[in-house]
Amino acid sequence: MAEAASARAASAPVRPGLIVAAAAGILLSNNALRLSVSPFLEDFRVLFGVDYAGAGALLTAFFATYALTQLPAGLAADRWDPKRVAMVGLVALGAAALVLALTTSYPVALAARAAMGVAGGLLFPTAMKLAVTATRGHGAATGGVEAGQALGTLIGFSLMPLLASISSVTAALVVLAVLPLVALGGVRAAVPSSPPVRRSSSRAALARLLRDRRFLALAALGVIVLLVAYASQGWFPTYLRTALGYSQGETGWLMAVFTIVWSVATPLSGRFADRHACHGRMLAVGALLCAGAFLVLLPGQRALALAALVLAGAGTGMCIALLWALIAGRVAGQEAGVAIGLGNAIGQLASASSGVLYGALLDSTGTFAAIWTVAGVLALLSAAGAVALGRNAATPAASGSPPPRKG
Repeated sequence: MAEAASARAASAPVRPGLIVAAAAGILLSNNALRLSVSPFLEDFRVLFGVDYAGAGALLTAFFATYALTQLPAGLAADRWDPKRVAMVGLVALGAAALVLALTTSYPVALAARAAMGVAGGLLFPTAMKLAVTATRGHGAATGGVEAGQALGTLIGFSLMPLLASISSVTAALVVLAVLPLVALGGVRAAVPSSPPVRRSSSRAALARLLRDRRFLALAALGVIVLLVAYASQGWFPTYLRTALGYSQGETGWLMAVFTIVWSVATPLSGRFADRHACHGRMLAVGALLCAGAFLVLLPGQRALALAALVLAGAGTGMCIALLWALIAGRVAGQEAGVAIGLGNAIGQLASASSGVLYGALLDSTGTFAAIWTVAGVLALLSAAGAVALGRNAATPAASGSPPPRKG
């Protein structure tokens, strides 16, 4: 049976562009649903009769289980057919999202968000593995997938509040719950099945990664990169409304500019980095663009907001996509799941600490300039680290052979 499945997988036509598009669709739905409660925290607070801490727990429930699932999900994507893993995750994500949309019980909503986090954690390393094993260049693959993730941010932050304003929050959340089913159709149509690998292979890959100092350094760099990213993703909307006086609708449109630039910059920078073998240097360029954005924000002028959003959108997209390209490049293609899962599990330290770090800065200083200053310094540190770690660290070619471990 295993031989027959392997033969069918080998004979199926492989269309790399469609596979990357399907993987982008997975992360589009995942990211839209991950952010789905953010615009509606006040509505949930009123619906469930809880305080802001209780409403905020709906965010924490997702991120906690999402982070805990990363490494097991990466191992699963390497151990079993990643197509099937993605399909299971999408069905679970859609079902849990529908429960969230329809429930009037706070404990049920909290459990639904935790379940969504497990499903979302299952999807991220799986989608990344599908993309990087389908194409010759890791930068193009991760750039294309990150473009889908950026569009998911656009849907969650900008389009869903607009839909809720003309219908209801429940209707908007029900529409969001359909997105994983659309992505499921794309996976079924575009992604060929892959034969499973031996369990010992994925465990051996994990052991090698834990001994690989360059990989661990890249994962640590990922914490800094994501801290920079969360400064913009997490605090730009609040800054635009409270410090610059933009309305909720105006803030939505401005954040749409941020995410659209992000979605365009990621595939372009990834392809360029593949062509010129400069993934680390391009990541450094993205970090410098982020530092420039924070510098532009320091005067607190409305006229400079759009320029900062464009710089931050391009820089954020470049940094995240090329970080994953470098991380995936530390292993052969069939082991990409565990590399991305482990790297993201470490990187999620940023999501856990960013709110506390930047919130404490704002509380203690009373000004967003403190956030932009710290984030700018972190961006400069990540640029320096990217140059150092990207030097002589070429990603493996389509043959799937692992890169050199030194240099």
